[in-house]
Amino acid sequence: MTAKQPSIRGLAPKTPLNPTGQWLVSVADVEADARLRNRSLPPAAGTSPAPVRTADGDALSTADLRVELIRADYVDALKAQLARLLLCAPF
Repeated sequence: MTAKQPSIRGLAPKTPLNPTGQWLVSVADVEADARLRNRSLPPAAGTSPAPVRTADGDALSTADLRVELIRADYVDALKAQLARLLLCAPF
């Protein structure tokens, strides 16, 4: 089975028209794709993203958000480890 051609529209990286290592696409294409997939649009350039809020409505700092993400990853890893142990345990 062969891979399908990529569906991205734009200038491929490392070509004469685009010597950079990244795809170049138009903002309109990115916004249209986001709407098509029912995803939120990326924030406009030069604007700061909306702050992440806790269930109480308090804003989280970037450091607090990182801690929460690491904590969530740790809990997921523990759940996966527990699931593996339960599958292997004799009854």
